[in-house]
Amino acid sequence: MGPHTTADDPTRYRGAGELEEWRAKDPISRVEALLRADGLFTDEFAGAVSAHADAVAAELRASCIGMAPPPALDVFAHVYAEPNSWLENQQEEYARYLAAYGTEEDGSHPVQVHGTDPVGIDDKGGNA
Repeated sequence: MGPHTTADDPTRYRGAGELEEWRAKDPISRVEALLRADGLFTDEFAGAVSAHADAVAAELRASCIGMAPPPALDVFAHVYAEPNSWLENQQEEYARYLAAYGTEEDGSHPVQVHGTDPVGIDDKGGNA
């Protein structure tokens, strides 16, 4: 229950008492206390859970770092439930921007917009 980011100073908008109030309501700490009282949560168990969580986190980080970057135009995918002309116009403008700087989706072919001709260029190299 710390700051949202390293640049955040929660003391500007939250009193010290509020943090303590919410710390007392923390469901994880409360369940741990209950299980410890019943002898079901030992230091050995806590260490095993922590080690497992660290391993899962390391695997997740490695998988994320190893992911191929998504195609640039994927930023427009799944923005709205239904396509609309406003978003399509933005996508087409961004595709033209990328093409102007030689940034292509796969490095060798012109950027495709909605599965149509590349960036409004006809097969003779002129504007479509």
